Amino acid sequence: LDFVVGSVTVDGKENALKTSDFERHGDGVCVSIGALQRWFPLSLELDTHDAVLQVISWEALPIEQQISREKKRAGLLGRQDENENYPEVDVPYRAFDWPVLDIFSSFTTARDRGQGKANAKAVTSLLAAGDLLYQSGEVYASADDEEGLTNLRLRLGRKDDRGELLGTLRATEYAIGDVSTPLTTLVSDSEPGRGILVSSFALDRPDEFERTTLRGALPGGWEVELYRNGVLLDFQVSQESGRYEFVDVPVLYGRNEFRLSFYGPQGQRRDEIQEVFVGPDALREGERDFRVAVNQQNENLVSSGDDENDEDDGEVRLVSQYELGVGNGLTVGFGIESLSLEGERRNYLTTGLRATLDSFATWMDLAFSDDGGVASSFSVQGRAGPVNLFARQELFQEFESERVEANGDDLLRSRTSLRADGILSPNDTINLPTSLSAAHELRESGRQELEVSNRISSAYQRFTASNTLDLNVLYGGGESSEERLESSFLFNYYLHPIVLRGETNSEILPSSRLSSFGGTLDWNVERDWTTSFRGFHVLEDSRTTFGSNLSRRFEDLALGGSFSIDNDGAFELGVSLNFSLGREPYSNSWHMVPDSLGGNGAMAARAFIDGNANGTFDEGDEPLPEVGFIVNRQKVPEHTDAEGNVLVTSLPTYEKVSVAVDQETLGDPYLVPARQGAGLRLRPGALPAIEFPVLQTGEIDGTVTVSREDGSGTKGVSGARVELLTDEGGVVGTTTSEFDGFYLFELIPLGRYRVRVSPEQLRKLGLSGPNSERVLLELENPINSGVDFDLIRGAAKGSMSTIAATSPGDLRTEAE
Repeated sequence: LDFVVGSVTVDGKENALKTSDFERHGDGVCVSIGALQRWFPLSLELDTHDAVLQVISWEALPIEQQISREKKRAGLLGRQDENENYPEVDVPYRAFDWPVLDIFSSFTTARDRGQGKANAKAVTSLLAAGDLLYQSGEVYASADDEEGLTNLRLRLGRKDDRGELLGTLRATEYAIGDVSTPLTTLVSDSEPGRGILVSSFALDRPDEFERTTLRGALPGGWEVELYRNGVLLDFQVSQESGRYEFVDVPVLYGRNEFRLSFYGPQGQRRDEIQEVFVGPDALREGERDFRVAVNQQNENLVSSGDDENDEDDGEVRLVSQYELGVGNGLTVGFGIESLSLEGERRNYLTTGLRATLDSFATWMDLAFSDDGGVASSFSVQGRAGPVNLFARQELFQEFESERVEANGDDLLRSRTSLRADGILSPNDTINLPTSLSAAHELRESGRQELEVSNRISSAYQRFTASNTLDLNVLYGGGESSEERLESSFLFNYYLHPIVLRGETNSEILPSSRLSSFGGTLDWNVERDWTTSFRGFHVLEDSRTTFGSNLSRRFEDLALGGSFSIDNDGAFELGVSLNFSLGREPYSNSWHMVPDSLGGNGAMAARAFIDGNANGTFDEGDEPLPEVGFIVNRQKVPEHTDAEGNVLVTSLPTYEKVSVAVDQETLGDPYLVPARQGAGLRLRPGALPAIEFPVLQTGEIDGTVTVSREDGSGTKGVSGARVELLTDEGGVVGTTTSEFDGFYLFELIPLGRYRVRVSPEQLRKLGLSGPNSERVLLELENPINSGVDFDLIRGAAKGSMSTIAATSPGDLRTEAE
């Protein structure tokens, strides 16, 4: 600001300075809000009633840029652990607790092509989760009016990311019932079935060195999309099994955040987050990890009798693994596996060595089969600058397994796999996550197969897209060459209140043609009304299908209607009902909601003004309505009701979750949470009741002055250190006076305090004044202004002045 010339220079640009833009005072300059908004990319809204200044920035402020940099640094390689400072609240297991229930029912009447009349069908599925016998239990069941009970899966067990299960075994997980055997490098796929599992492996460890499998419950009519670190990878629709399965999903070196986005038939929308970490995590010397899983392959707890689709279904599978840290960043591993392969029992012995070299992790594996076959594998994965690299070389000698399949009698001799993942940035505003992979197989006959895949993704604002090219070439072995090149394009665009999702599939080689295309438009017509339109066309059989859904979300449940028809006369007309039930712990009554409670974590929270500051809601405390919460730095949509209670759903499970009151929703700037936040480890079906006391606070202000040397009065003291003490004398806060001597203590819990200027500072400056001033902050009078200190030069004053804010029984009389 140049007041002489009358100009203002901002970022090198000079503009005229209007006299109405500022006011000059003896102690400084005041600038109008309007001028600040013209000079800088921000908007200022002043609420004089609540003494709040709201700043809206059109460009990232320095503090916002700092937060963004911190998040990027934290996500480069390691896990973020922003929750470690929150005290953990225990969520104990119970012998029995009322489960939460997800219930989905549908009735459809449909006619396939070529049928003369329509057939009606009613289907109901249920997912229940809760505590039983001090374990976490999950039950999934489905039934229809034709076959009765078609699926029943039950799982009992525990998970603990800290490894504190089963005493000295220090297990992270154990379960009985519906369990999956893990995927292993050279031998076995991951397969579900009824059995038992015990493991001390980290919960976020991938099934294999560079890939993992994600599976879970997916009721009828639902769809699920899979994202890795924000990149759209794949999607699935519900099947008769009631499961989704994303098999052999590649993982990157470092932190992998998998987001599963679920879309329900009545417009439901929810996300689940699963993290997988790959890095230099070799066991320390003497540490050990193990995993044992036994099940009947693809066999549910209760089978319908005709659901076996493969000759190996129902056969017993065993996968056992043991790892030991031997020092110097080395880990050795051993394993025994037994499974049925094409109806024949096969047994395998495996061994491996894991090592860390700079920023790369390596695995070396050997596998021996009981028929004399041998397989070896060497893998390396890490980062080279901004690029994530993976390479694997495998060699086989008369070896066959689920991971090494024969083509008839033609066994594999070698397999080479390469992958590179990075981000293409043509300019500063465009980032294109890119993945390029290649695999080559050589068989004993000389037949070779080359697979090359390239995925380029884009995530710009509300638009997410992913295009994949897959090339497959067969050659050699005395046979003719075969080439096939296909392309798949997926996209998702969100423009409130519309979500548009689509896909196209094309064949480029041996012929160039569009194979199929389709899309879905979800439209939130109003707050509780949702409609969707979908269309799909398959060019090979010239079949076109159109469909539409209309759903209504009520406070307790969701209802939907659907219709689809194709150009061959096939059609389907249906209605569906979806709701979840959970027992709310504060009211001890059943709580019915239209969203899923069984597949995720949930908690009951209560916010209240803690009048006696004892941390517990009791007589005289005031419930706080419309209070929101922040979970893992993200605001959740649920807010407390008139009783101060809320059920917060769709939370992560089996990891520490941070929960804190969203202070912006408290309304009153003098209300502050009594504690910073709470750390929770949630599990499906458990609804812990967590109280969040809020304290009414106040403020104390005043001035520090000193007599002028010429005797003409007093002047403000800048930089005076003012201390806030408890009534017993302990210092609980300090502040420094401004240029005019003004000081302020704010957001102070109500109570009795003393205020003083630092005696040490007075002594150094040769000043003296009142020893301290007594102050009482109470609900009726939370602000105490004018607690002033008039200092003098030289000897101390002989008396102590007191400010007495009286309340019955709180302070003694002035004379006393």
